[in-house]
Amino acid sequence: MVVTTLAWLLASATGAAPFETDWCKVVSPAHSAGAPHAGGLGFGTKKLLFYRLRFPGETTDLLSARDADAVMQTVGAVFDRISYGQFELQWTVTPSLVLPRPREEYGSDGHELLAADARALALGAGYDWQESQFDVFQHRRLPGTFYAGIANLGGRGVWIVHEALAVDYPRLVVHELGHNLGLPHANLHYTGNPMFSHPGATVYGMYGTPPFPSNVGAFTNITRFDSASVVGQHDVRTASLNLEYGDPFDIMGSDPIHRGYSAPYRKRLNWLADSNIATATVDGLFRLYAVDAGRLQDRRAYAVRVDRDLTGHSFDGKCRHYWLQHHGALTTNMNLSEGVQLRWEPSEALLKSQYVATSPATVDPFDPATRLLRLGRTFTDPLAQLHFTPVAAGGLGDDRWIEVQIRFGPFPSNLPPTLFLTATTTNAVPGSEITFTATASDPDGHVLHFFWDFGDGTFTNGNAVVTHGYSGASAAAVVRCEASDGQGGVASRHLLVSLGQQPARITGHVRDPAGRPLAHVQVHNGKVDMFSGTQPELVTTDTDSSGSFTLLVAENRPVYPGVFAYGYRVARPAPGLEVTLPAGVSTNVDFILEPLPQLRLSFNPSVAAEGNSNVWLMLTRTGPADEALDVVLHYGGTTDWSDLDGLPMSYQLAMPAGMTELEVPLKVNRDIAVEGLETLVVTAFPPRSMVRGVVTEGVTNWVTFHHPGWELRPLPGDPAWFMTEPQWAVSAEATATLTIEDTTPPDLPRVSVLAGFTQPKEHPPTAGCFSIVREGNTNQALEVECSFSEGQAINGVDFVRVPEIVLMAPGVTNVAVSILPLDDGVPEGPEAVELLLPQPPDFRYGVVQPRARLIIEDSPMAVHRLDFAWRFGGDRVLAIYGNLGQTSFVESSTNLTDWEPFTTILLQWQPTTVFIPPFWSEPMRFYRSRLITDTNSSPTRSPFPPPRPE
Repeated sequence: MVVTTLAWLLASATGAAPFETDWCKVVSPAHSAGAPHAGGLGFGTKKLLFYRLRFPGETTDLLSARDADAVMQTVGAVFDRISYGQFELQWTVTPSLVLPRPREEYGSDGHELLAADARALALGAGYDWQESQFDVFQHRRLPGTFYAGIANLGGRGVWIVHEALAVDYPRLVVHELGHNLGLPHANLHYTGNPMFSHPGATVYGMYGTPPFPSNVGAFTNITRFDSASVVGQHDVRTASLNLEYGDPFDIMGSDPIHRGYSAPYRKRLNWLADSNIATATVDGLFRLYAVDAGRLQDRRAYAVRVDRDLTGHSFDGKCRHYWLQHHGALTTNMNLSEGVQLRWEPSEALLKSQYVATSPATVDPFDPATRLLRLGRTFTDPLAQLHFTPVAAGGLGDDRWIEVQIRFGPFPSNLPPTLFLTATTTNAVPGSEITFTATASDPDGHVLHFFWDFGDGTFTNGNAVVTHGYSGASAAAVVRCEASDGQGGVASRHLLVSLGQQPARITGHVRDPAGRPLAHVQVHNGKVDMFSGTQPELVTTDTDSSGSFTLLVAENRPVYPGVFAYGYRVARPAPGLEVTLPAGVSTNVDFILEPLPQLRLSFNPSVAAEGNSNVWLMLTRTGPADEALDVVLHYGGTTDWSDLDGLPMSYQLAMPAGMTELEVPLKVNRDIAVEGLETLVVTAFPPRSMVRGVVTEGVTNWVTFHHPGWELRPLPGDPAWFMTEPQWAVSAEATATLTIEDTTPPDLPRVSVLAGFTQPKEHPPTAGCFSIVREGNTNQALEVECSFSEGQAINGVDFVRVPEIVLMAPGVTNVAVSILPLDDGVPEGPEAVELLLPQPPDFRYGVVQPRARLIIEDSPMAVHRLDFAWRFGGDRVLAIYGNLGQTSFVESSTNLTDWEPFTTILLQWQPTTVFIPPFWSEPMRFYRSRLITDTNSSPTRSPFPPPRPE
């Protein structure tokens, strides 16, 4: 079977629209006939054959030998650098080879046939392809295809189309060879609007398929979208999309400048050794060197992996490992070299890593500079209670480093710092410098880290007092400062700086219905191009600790201000607000956000002993309760299904409307294993899809909605597509742990039954045996109860009776139970003897292996046997015995010499009877029969029948 995936190769990190050639096709190496496996070839010197191919009728070479060599020079240099000198490519470029078939004859899936023809041509020209470990076939695009390249995943074979020259040939070759080495695509944990996740999607082509709802009927022609929904829902807790090729720092993603592979992928290739990866399991300060250093040095960490089991904390319930790395040797861009990249890597082998955007509110989702965790800023995963803070940087080139503080929460008593912000002026002349001062304190006495965003695309960190100069092109800027204690406590403030003129701007506050300010809420102008993926006019900011914001807008142009905060929905103003402002004018827009329902999970009690049947899993709803909630459960911990009864097997519960508390009764089972403390971790998630009744012209249609996805809601004038919201908001309280105490005494005897190797036989009499084995405490005598399964061989009938109690004397660990068959002379076939050890009700011992089985072999039947008999009433019958499944022929004779056919039968294990017709009654005294079987056994004659009674 061919495993095929199509992925979107972003043309650049600047958000340019993709070319039609920006597709990559990955196929299974098993489909590559005659191609040796290339996996595990990431070390040492390896050979590559570069095929320059033409189809018949093409008169010019697609790529000259010189240009092909230049491409491979770049490819070889990239691999030398990203492998730290551990992987070297030596390549040979073939002459121009004309393929034997027209382009159309290969078809859209003809790459394997093309490879076979190319290898034959190369061999004929003196290039033995079997001496190399990698192939690169360069040719024009096959008919009906749109990809730039094809690669075998984990095996040799790369196909590059000539039309992809505009993409970046060396980068494309490095990407496809990465597939040969076994690497999948490098993706993005994407929280923008779902349209971007579907390459090539148009407004007409997407309706009726996820993430759009089903059964939308006449609404499929609606092309209007809510502006806030188009911007997206940016938060690490949101249900994300796995954006193919979305990693901006990995060539297996959308990296445009040959940074190579990310740290988790370099580890998969073993280019990064364990000694060069720091594993964080407790709080600490980790010095992290640039992963793009030319060569590795001992006792240096080039990546940090947080080996924390996040099962039950990620939205999809999967275990994820965090990876931290940074670049510094390749680029002089301080925005990149002073930031840390954060990724999720699933624990399952060969799954794709996901780049996590730590600052998604800063406009372009495809700009690498906006995706970094910068110095002085803390990234917090509220579900896993992890906090990452880059706090210092130093060194140059290969010696570039960043120190990251990692804290493992939770910190329930931690209080946020306080912060006030001042400037020497807020109305300056362009080009002049302004000094900003942050006055901050922490009530818990923690060291504070400062992050500054000057509003002109530049950032700094570390100091409470900073000086910054603005260029003459700037008209105004919103300066933001954050003070972080590294444990989740953050304070922020902002100032508006005017440079020669007052800008058009929207100011306001974001509050909850009780009037409390909401900090760190994303505020934006709603200006996003829905379908191109670019955001040239998007302006975003965050609310500060007072809930206030200042949003700069273009003068005399309509904008659609919107906000997003995870766990809330906008109550006011209504969607569709449009604002147009002249130069220098400010207007106020306040937002009210109401909380979504939240669930708290708990166990009552939270610690239970084995055998406890009074345990409850409690689901408590806070917030609005007017709608029914669907709850998806994920189970983790060290228990298994046999440890508890009552867990919902469907993994899903429903909490009806109006209900605020749901109780699930559980029973903790008692077993005999000595296990110590065990845990059951239950985590709740909102469903990724939901069914709702939508009334259209009085008719209710049941529609499936997806999250993330789209739903129709009213906007002034006409309905529009809105990005769906979760039914309820995930929080750290949506996880509960039950601790199970082991009640099994460490010295409890553990008993098993095992079957011996000798099978019992009826003839000649051969005994088999079971072994009753005791482990653990053997100081006392032990009576072990035994029984035999019903419907099998019968104790005392088919074998010598076995006592139902087996006595094990003190110190004895093994007692044999003999099974001696009784030969009953009746063919019965094999019979099973199954010995059972039931669990004693008084828990004198525990049963580990409760059953074992032996098979009694029936007496062999070298000959068939026939017996005459008279049934009640005088009818004559012939009783026939024989081996199972054999077809036999019965012949009869009255003179003992002339045998005539009588009947044909299929013998079974039970005797078969054949009725003898009455007209045979007179010669019966001299009548004999025999069986002839298909096993070439000797004819068997029956004895004379006894005289018929008068």
